[in-house]
Amino acid sequence: MINLFDSYDQNSWDLHYSLLVSGYKQPSIALNDDGFLPYDVTSPYLFFTDFAAVSGRPLYFSELPLPPYWEIRTDRSQASIWDLGRQRGRIRFLQTDNQRFIKEVDWLDDKKERRLTDCYNRVGFRYSQISYNASGQPVLRSYFDRNNQEVLLENYITGHLILNYRQQVYIFKNKLEFLTFYFKAAQFNLDRVFYNSLGPAFSVIQSLSQPGEDILFWQKNIEAAVPANMRQLLQQGSRRRTKIAVQHKAAYKNLQKLLTETEVRRTDYLGFLYPFKRENQGRSQALILTHSDQIQDLTALVTNLPEVDFHIAAPTAMSSKLLAYKKYANIRLYPRVDQERLNQLYLACDFYLDINHGREVPSALRRAFENKMIIFAFKQTAHNYRYIAPNHCFQTAEELLFVFLQVLANPPIIPSLLKKQYEGADLAAVEDYHKIIG
Repeated sequence: MINLFDSYDQNSWDLHYSLLVSGYKQPSIALNDDGFLPYDVTSPYLFFTDFAAVSGRPLYFSELPLPPYWEIRTDRSQASIWDLGRQRGRIRFLQTDNQRFIKEVDWLDDKKERRLTDCYNRVGFRYSQISYNASGQPVLRSYFDRNNQEVLLENYITGHLILNYRQQVYIFKNKLEFLTFYFKAAQFNLDRVFYNSLGPAFSVIQSLSQPGEDILFWQKNIEAAVPANMRQLLQQGSRRRTKIAVQHKAAYKNLQKLLTETEVRRTDYLGFLYPFKRENQGRSQALILTHSDQIQDLTALVTNLPEVDFHIAAPTAMSSKLLAYKKYANIRLYPRVDQERLNQLYLACDFYLDINHGREVPSALRRAFENKMIIFAFKQTAHNYRYIAPNHCFQTAEELLFVFLQVLANPPIIPSLLKKQYEGADLAAVEDYHKIIG
């Protein structure tokens, strides 16, 4: 039995966590690998390069090998590589924190066009290199082992892959042939496969010759029609019988309307388990995490809620517009906030206001949700509706203030408000997983 993910994104993490907490601890495989998979997730690339057996830490930006007299110029979000007055490269950092670990390095030609990208992994090695043509399109990708020996070459133009494995060379016409070879070489037990995509993972499962019983964990919306591959699963024979667990309630309800009675019996609704950190204590402390100085109706909220302390944090420097809010006694500003202080703020605040314009600071709402903070937002600023109860997303400041004041005046209603938040995020229980999976 295995878990099979196309990519290990937040949805895959949530499913993996839910399975682990429920006692299903089978191997997990991601078909795409950005070099920073968790240590309990493997991939075809980790298997053939053997980096799964290597320990270490990511490469810090100042540790990047450079020719003499070249230099790195950096701030917290990006870095560039210079040879005197000529830019030679760009460094992209791992975005999980502000430690400036290297994820990718783009090397530029004399026209400042990207020609190569070196990809670094969780243990600080260059594990892959992508080359581009004159039009900027990727054409080749190489994967290396710890000794910088090329193990795998993928041709994006022809689709062919060349693998050096155990002193033999294997040539594959396409990615599916390569993945099929990987599963044979890795010798996983494939009697049951849990997967969450109708993309490459689906294709791999359909190529398996042995019988089995699988579960597709569907994590996308269902609109006017059943996806063709899903319909195929529901109608195919018994060689690899598939159950479908829909993980969002709205999608599940829509799907039921589109299926026959027989097909409905092969589907279930099954949400997620979440790693909650603490209980909400009802303190009058509100957190805003922002990249922007455009914070919707901030003045109205601050002046009408004098009993609430507003903690506004930014991973970068703050503009003079935002710094001017220091004049309010109930505002605390944290420019260039570091991870330690941010951790403290998530523990100290029981409300999160998703009212900043611009892009979301990575994982800001997710962390608020995991800390059981009540999340309020405006419809114009909401960044992720998954974690916001529908009746906590407001059109005007007056509406938000009305509900906020109700909570402050009557803290015992907090559990019921959090329950609505959980329902919107499809919170499940361990018993639900046991019932559906068996």
